Amino acid sequence: MKIRIGRISIHSQKTSSGETYQLRWSINRKQYKLTINEESIARQIALNISRDLNAGIYNPVACYDPKKAVEKARLDERYKSLVFLWFEWKKLDHEYSAASLRVHKRIETVLSTIHHEHLNLGNAHGFLEAYRMLGYSDGTVKRDLNDIVACVNYWCKLGKVAHNPYPAIKSQLTPKKHNNKGRFTANERAIIIQSLGVNAYRDLVQFLFMTGLRPEEAIPLTWGDINFKKGLMQINKTYSKGDLRHNTKQGKKGKIVHRAYRLDKSQTDFLLRPSWEESALNEIDNALVFPSPKGTYINWGNFNKRIWKPLLTDLVALNKIRKYLKPYCMRHTAITNMIKRGDRINVIAAQVGTSIEMITKTYLISNDWWIDDDTGLDLSSYSDYISEYSK
Repeated sequence: MKIRIGRISIHSQKTSSGETYQLRWSINRKQYKLTINEESIARQIALNISRDLNAGIYNPVACYDPKKAVEKARLDERYKSLVFLWFEWKKLDHEYSAASLRVHKRIETVLSTIHHEHLNLGNAHGFLEAYRMLGYSDGTVKRDLNDIVACVNYWCKLGKVAHNPYPAIKSQLTPKKHNNKGRFTANERAIIIQSLGVNAYRDLVQFLFMTGLRPEEAIPLTWGDINFKKGLMQINKTYSKGDLRHNTKQGKKGKIVHRAYRLDKSQTDFLLRPSWEESALNEIDNALVFPSPKGTYINWGNFNKRIWKPLLTDLVALNKIRKYLKPYCMRHTAITNMIKRGDRINVIAAQVGTSIEMITKTYLISNDWWIDDDTGLDLSSYSDYISEYSK
């Protein structure tokens, strides 16, 4: 006998001890089986499995095996609550960045708001829906789930929790893709810099256009990081959302990655302007190259929201620039200009802290990159140099 319930097929088999019922299903072409002794129980389990699969929840076979129900029931009831798991995990000796602590604060606000029935590990799907109902975007939920998954994984490794249901629900999230690709022309760069007026933000923006550094790498630069005699600038820290890290984006936990950026003449001349020359030549180690008006680290989020976005929106409305682009496109612009002037791609990658593959996939795939809007010339022939300059 063969019965089909949703995505599950049930096959009856006669054995010496009686009739059994084997449930069969597949996920991503991988076959799964579970044998049950009673038909009514087999039908109910098949219904549960099919419902979970339709919801995108892929639990291990053991989660549906009634033989292991007694074993699972022995687990401490407290460990079925995400609230308990989270706050016990937070008691452990962890080192968190300022950004992570902000995420944790948001998670704890959610845990205190969502109804307790959605905080049971067996109701991960309800947890996701409740999270969304609070108004958080899928991108935010996905970021928060990374830490929730890490928390529950810890208890799984200790044997306190049988299964972590949260990685499965991440597949149901569809974060918005932010398109940061685009470049500014030489004329647009000049208009933006001039429109910023004379202040610390203008200096930083001009430097980002020149170097292709990430904002979080340029903001914490000090004069002690720059050796004018050797023409080298050390990129050895980042500052983002109030968190100063003595590492770069390429560095991971337990791995420190610094790099040296070779300054060209225009960049050196910019840093040695008369207004900066005394600080630059004296190399006051702890003095910021680009301090905020208050003399501290520039808050890039505030700059983006209060200065960059309103300014560029106005410039687009006045037809002074073609379209609105995010600040990160200053990096795209600088790297594209380096390619256009004939710099080797492997050298560019080392300078700006990225890979050759990222440069070729990001900067050499769109015709938009190769139309010079100031001259109208098609510069697409530069893509012919990929193989030569990446050697």
